[in-house]
Amino acid sequence: MKIKTACLFIVGIIAIVLSIVCYSMNAGHSESNEYYGGNAYTGIQHAAAQTARNLLATNKILKMAFGSTLLVSGLTMIGMGISSAVEKEKKVKTCAQTVLSENNNPSNEQTTISPNINTSQIL
Repeated sequence: MKIKTACLFIVGIIAIVLSIVCYSMNAGHSESNEYYGGNAYTGIQHAAAQTARNLLATNKILKMAFGSTLLVSGLTMIGMGISSAVEKEKKVKTCAQTVLSENNNPSNEQTTISPNINTSQIL
């Protein structure tokens, strides 16, 4: 196995593991609206609760995006590693079959061809 193929496998597996970690992470929690006696406290608390809900939604989107990107890139790298390993193996087998067929085929022996020259035509 070539170094390139091994590196593709290793990086692909790491990317898939990171995508699983990314999917399993907790996105956080939001805050609910509460009402207080004064308007200032209620308004500040509602703004903080809305900000927390917005951040939670953003965290869920980012978690899905990074997890999906890592998963797809990991699978792509593993696929490239497999295809390069199979491709190299096919080339080696083809070259070996060609060499063996040339060595075992007696019709490929070199023969000398003697040209038929009529000397009377030259003069």
